Amino acid sequence: MTKKDLNFLVEVRIPKSEGDDTVFFVTLGQLHDAIVTHPSGNITFRIGDELLQMERSNVIEIYNLAKQQLITAKSTVPVQLKDYLIDLSASKKSTQTEKISSRDEEIEKLWSCMLLKQKSNAIIVGEHGVGKTTMFLEVVRQLRVGEAPSEMSSFKIIQLNTSKLLKIKSDINMKHVVSAIVKYLKENKNNIILYVDDLLTMKYDIYLAQLLIIILKKLNVKFVASITYENYENYFEADDTICKYLNPIYLTEPDIEDIYEIVLSKVLKLQKKYGIKISEEMINFAIFTGCHLSSSNSAEPESTIDVINFAFADAKRINSKEVSKKNILRYYFINFKLDKKAENNEKKIVAYHEAGHYLVVRYSENLRAYKNAYVSILPFKNALGQTTSYEEVGKQLTFDKEFFIDQIANALGGRVGEEMYTNKYSSGALGDLNMASEMAAQVIMYYGLSSREDDKNKCYIAGEMHELLTDEIKNEINNEVTELIKEGYDRATKIIHEHKELHEKIVSKLLEERVLMGTELDEICKEFGENPKNKICKKEENQK
Repeated sequence: MTKKDLNFLVEVRIPKSEGDDTVFFVTLGQLHDAIVTHPSGNITFRIGDELLQMERSNVIEIYNLAKQQLITAKSTVPVQLKDYLIDLSASKKSTQTEKISSRDEEIEKLWSCMLLKQKSNAIIVGEHGVGKTTMFLEVVRQLRVGEAPSEMSSFKIIQLNTSKLLKIKSDINMKHVVSAIVKYLKENKNNIILYVDDLLTMKYDIYLAQLLIIILKKLNVKFVASITYENYENYFEADDTICKYLNPIYLTEPDIEDIYEIVLSKVLKLQKKYGIKISEEMINFAIFTGCHLSSSNSAEPESTIDVINFAFADAKRINSKEVSKKNILRYYFINFKLDKKAENNEKKIVAYHEAGHYLVVRYSENLRAYKNAYVSILPFKNALGQTTSYEEVGKQLTFDKEFFIDQIANALGGRVGEEMYTNKYSSGALGDLNMASEMAAQVIMYYGLSSREDDKNKCYIAGEMHELLTDEIKNEINNEVTELIKEGYDRATKIIHEHKELHEKIVSKLLEERVLMGTELDEICKEFGENPKNKICKKEENQK
């Protein structure tokens, strides 16, 4: 902060039990010095002949508020640029109210980029819906409440509104506006961070492209932008004229454990907006089901928020006081008509099938890291039922042959479950059979886990190795694949037969409830002497 900033006058009020509040004025510098010199306990201020005491936490709160008032007071965005430059530091609508800690590492890296003397630019790279904007709004929040690095405390965050700029039809007007923006950035480069929500919008408009080059090469203004992986790779990574000035911060899909924290503040706002409650269990259920909306079948905050928002609206429609599973499931393309038309016998087959998958995952020795999210017998997408599990993050990174055999058993668990009820096979396990066959082939041909000495260290799928497959080798590989599938099938059969009563119980509850969450399945298993082991983890899905 400058000397002028330190002299910024701050009003302090101390409430009295009776009468008017005690009001006095101190400078921002005095508040700062008081906090630094009193690391704990109360802080005493001398106002004339009077000594006034305040709790240190209250002084810090006043100090942070005053810094924000200072930033707002220093806002200098010209009136003619208000449509094109948005001061996020002064906008209440643009700031998170709750701290998001799941992106601490990425945010710390971004602040480090901002503190660089040269090339203090960052580009946040991540898939659509992964939380790029949410992460940056957390940066805005930190700056506003005084949690940013002290060197950045006097900075403002200005968003370049590219959508408004692209609506300027006249070339002459566009030139004037861009020139005015450059002038503003040049004059204020020492106390602003410029933010662009999607950098691709600046790539193929001639005037915005020129503006980007000026920002990066000439102005040395602190600059942050966001972009998807695909667009970064296709349009910027190979462009040395731009890319060399940008420090990439890769934003991977958050762990499902972190999704809850990321969406919670928005969920609380929705809860207040609709006047309807939602339990922690239902939020987690929405997180699990929200994975189906992402292109990568992984957790994305935006997908979860979409699901929960719809669930609130659906609960409001039927005058419900609390969000239920049914409200959440209505978001999806579930063929309720088909479900109603299906015969009870067919529903039973689906229930035995999905319960079979569940038991194999739960009791396989090498699948202990996998925890169940939910089991459903509702027609969804192209599946009559669904069992979805999530792998505990960081639990296992390398896998042996036994793991893959258990995975094959998992894929075949549905068929075995059906067989226990019908004593015959149906066409409903086609997807599972494909999964089992592909996995068995990969064990031998990709991972080099063949029992044949000659093939243990060979990867026949990579490169041109497949051309080396003679008819003799093909037959030997086929025999090994068949043996792996048989071994997986035998393991699935053993597990399901050993837990026959539990299997029947789960089937009965599925026919009653249609969908069982992991926590509900845990309660059923407890009746059979088991402790719950369900956790929120990374997804591995089996579909009928």
